[in-house]
Amino acid sequence: MLKHLKCLLSALLLLFCSASVLADIRIHGLSDIRLGRWVLGAGPLRADTNICVTVRLPGAPLYQVTAYGQGSGNAFVLSSAGYNLPFRMFFNDRPRPNGATELVPGQALVGLRARRRGTNRIQCNRPNANISILVSDSDLAEMPAGRYSGTIVFVVGPE
Repeated sequence: MLKHLKCLLSALLLLFCSASVLADIRIHGLSDIRLGRWVLGAGPLRADTNICVTVRLPGAPLYQVTAYGQGSGNAFVLSSAGYNLPFRMFFNDRPRPNGATELVPGQALVGLRARRRGTNRIQCNRPNANISILVSDSDLAEMPAGRYSGTIVFVVGPE
């Protein structure tokens, strides 16, 4: 009987731990970030976009983000005709670029707070996070003219 109870408790504990890890985290409003045109002497290029991160899970609505670029070692780069233009990427769990933390390719940024979503809420009613990009003017000055673009893989997960 004791062995049976121990197995049953182990099974219940496993079920409880598995259920607490399951989370439904969603990003709303993520779209292309357009940097625009650049001319020599204009300074760096900056752009940002507000998004909304919602979570439905038991406990605190904490999450983490990890970003992977398309360059060597997952570096953040924009490419054109074989040229790679590096850029810096920042994330803030507030809807503004000020106070953002720089993302390191492939490394999780932890301790972020999402908006808690009820069982019936699918969409987000207002942004609660910001992604911003900075391309330095010195890097821009070294690149030939062209149309540069890139892809970021953005992963969110529970804490």
